[in-house]
Amino acid sequence: MFWNARSLVRKSQDFKVLLHDSKPCVVGVCETWLHPHLRLQLGFFLTYRRDRPQGRGGGLLLAVREDTQSVRLALTSYPGGRLEVLAVRVALTDGWASTLLCYNPCQDVSREELLHYFDQLPAPAFIMGDFNARHHHWDPALAGAPNTTGSSLFQVLLESHRFSLLTPPGLHTRFAPHSGQASVLDLSLGDAVFHHPMVHVGPYMGSDHLPVFCNYLTLSPRISRASRPRWQLHDDRWTAFQEAVSASIPGHWGLSAEDFSQMLVQAGHRVFGQSARRSIGRSGVPWWSAACASAVQARHQAWRAWSRYPTRALGDRYRRLDAVCKRTIKVAKQKAWSSFCSSLSFSTTCSRTWRFLKAMKGGPTTYSYPLCRDGADLLDDLSKAELLASFFAATAGCSTNFTYSSRVYFCHPQGHLNSPCQ
Repeated sequence: MFWNARSLVRKSQDFKVLLHDSKPCVVGVCETWLHPHLRLQLGFFLTYRRDRPQGRGGGLLLAVREDTQSVRLALTSYPGGRLEVLAVRVALTDGWASTLLCYNPCQDVSREELLHYFDQLPAPAFIMGDFNARHHHWDPALAGAPNTTGSSLFQVLLESHRFSLLTPPGLHTRFAPHSGQASVLDLSLGDAVFHHPMVHVGPYMGSDHLPVFCNYLTLSPRISRASRPRWQLHDDRWTAFQEAVSASIPGHWGLSAEDFSQMLVQAGHRVFGQSARRSIGRSGVPWWSAACASAVQARHQAWRAWSRYPTRALGDRYRRLDAVCKRTIKVAKQKAWSSFCSSLSFSTTCSRTWRFLKAMKGGPTTYSYPLCRDGADLLDDLSKAELLASFFAATAGCSTNFTYSSRVYFCHPQGHLNSPCQ
């Protein structure tokens, strides 16, 4: 799966739901707009990132399922290059495969720069990304001449003996926010192993780009040992296991190694059993409600209608429903926050409070706790409580009354302050 998110921070919930429903093996996201101090947890996925160190925008993320072996692939940068690239090696049943994620921030990319990165990929290799390359070869309805990047990429495909274009011509992946004009900017290339994929676009998720899926029926990932089901061995059941094996052995010893192994496995299932593999969980948020689901669905339907018939009336309808959806989600968050604050008491556990705060924040999480002021460490409990209260008041956007209530919450009913560990 590949997607140009245009800020993954605000779309993390929709992104996690899509991962749960589609269960891809490898996910590439460009324009994450993440910064190095932010952490993003995707549950069942191991993430590799390349954030833009300065300025806004950009950023790459490659996510590989935890039950699939993967390792980051180091690439040498092109001198004075324009592309943002990130690569990993993924284990398949027939061997290792390379995956390259590319993003062109609307710059003129030369043929030499593309070949510089493509030639570093061990075969077989799969390339995906937003190249911002316009050419009639993959966009037959393109109005005007190809741009520089499009001509460079087309020349590379003509001369390459390895890579071919996997994206079907005319598969529109981006729609202009104001005019609704469709274009083909998100492309995928691959070696002969990756030819003939089933390519389709996913649902609208708030970005001007649609997610793109490439499905392969003949390729499957190699499951890592850490994610395989494990035997639940118990000391008091070994005698029963020996009896089950003895009862399964026939009168003669004419068994093959495969049959004997299968007999042991069947006896183990009858006596011990195995633990189930961990599945991809669907991350929930405390503020999500039926009203939020209806508003998001209405916005998606309006966007699909506008993408098919880009008229001014349908565009105005989409923008109106988009505003309604944002307002509905904001009101739901406010209600969830007020309901949780009203339920706080001295018996509320710290784990429940932190779990709710992280769920309300959603998306990336930073673990830099504010325990210093003006460069000096805070040593007494009262100063720590006041600084934590002011920090969460600013983060949650609450009024100044939250400072006093938080100071009381960090105290015992008798008035004695909790220790830092508590």
